[in-house]
Amino acid sequence: MAGREISSVTPKDAFVGDRRVRETEFPIDPEERMAALLASINGAPKSIVINLLPANGYISPKELGENFVSIVGNKNVLGRNPMTNVTGYCIQTLCPIGLVAEEYVLDSFGKEEVVGFGLTEEGKRYGIPAACFALSFESRNNSSLYSVLGATNSTSKNRAPYARAKILQFLYSQERPVREIDIERNLNFSHALVEGSLLAMRNTGAVKYEAVSSARKNVQVTYEMSDKTSIKVDGYENDPGLYMMIARICQKLGDAGITITGSTVYENISKKIKSKWKKSRRSTISAVLTSLAAQGFLSRGKFKGGENYSVVEIDTLGRLVVEEVLAPLGDVVRDATADNSVAVLASEVLSNLSSFSRTSMELYYPYSIGYKRKKREQNIRRMYDLIKENPGIDTPSLMSTLGLTGTPLRKHLTQMEKDGRIRSEKVRGFYRYYPAGN
Repeated sequence: MAGREISSVTPKDAFVGDRRVRETEFPIDPEERMAALLASINGAPKSIVINLLPANGYISPKELGENFVSIVGNKNVLGRNPMTNVTGYCIQTLCPIGLVAEEYVLDSFGKEEVVGFGLTEEGKRYGIPAACFALSFESRNNSSLYSVLGATNSTSKNRAPYARAKILQFLYSQERPVREIDIERNLNFSHALVEGSLLAMRNTGAVKYEAVSSARKNVQVTYEMSDKTSIKVDGYENDPGLYMMIARICQKLGDAGITITGSTVYENISKKIKSKWKKSRRSTISAVLTSLAAQGFLSRGKFKGGENYSVVEIDTLGRLVVEEVLAPLGDVVRDATADNSVAVLASEVLSNLSSFSRTSMELYYPYSIGYKRKKREQNIRRMYDLIKENPGIDTPSLMSTLGLTGTPLRKHLTQMEKDGRIRSEKVRGFYRYYPAGN
């Protein structure tokens, strides 16, 4: 394994014969501990690695990688070189937060080479329970924790796992739905962080999230008919016909039990009228609906203009994450576990580690390096077969048949041309593709 320059930062080095051991101090603050532990269990491979590390002594990177493959039963799940990835989890995540110690030697050039990994005292006290919570949760609920907490691909404190965990805990504590702005203010998170976290967790069933924004699947302000029947043209004296037409459409939608929104109103305007409109005219519909609501002819739905533009609440999977992972993990980081429940759970997981690990890795596989590589190879193979069977096929046809978007499709086609497997020519604005030699 390639050596790394010795760093003079915070880790403390101790000598063991001709080998050195480096150990980083584990955080003292409970919130920092929580952030560190979530970054170490957000993906099943890291939770498994923690449980494979010796509590006493050290294991070589090679043996650790071999044990991982053996217990998981799938050597391809971490890509072509699982040992490299397993070693990477230790060096990049588990060692810097103080759960794992590195054993290394110096070569003749003064470069270090890692020769072993072992759990620190904090790794045994905090890392093992955290990893067992994660594996137990995934096995019990048939859901990958990674799908909820996300990746640790940032160096900031508010990385995805910690940020999403804090949002889930906040939502869990609320008796009724809240707004995005409530989350931002209470957690001191940016709008972008909250929005991105909610969108990701909504897709997994961890939260329910609706918002008025074109970036959020066009969830719109909704209206319902009120009991008021009389209205006056307000602010549209130059076009009273449009105003009254929209009011009549609202009445028609309400009678039919159809939700009144800008889109449903627009859909019910005749094609003849719409054909004469400029694109900017469509915004008039929203303005008229606002005016009708102000008069009491309509009543607003869940989204209150100028006040409540989003509705967020925790969903079933989010509750389970809080109750089975975050809450007990909070007790562990505060050293507040009052009974032996943590020890019992850890014993259950460790005594059946292979079963728990295989279940978790099956759930994690769609997010893994091995899956992405396999998917890429499958797409390239399908693409080549399609071109071979249909010489001269164009880009739009490839996209629609394969279900791929433009960027990955072009990337694969470019690589296949470089490899000499296919050739292309531009015809009437579109590239057409042929097998090489055709």
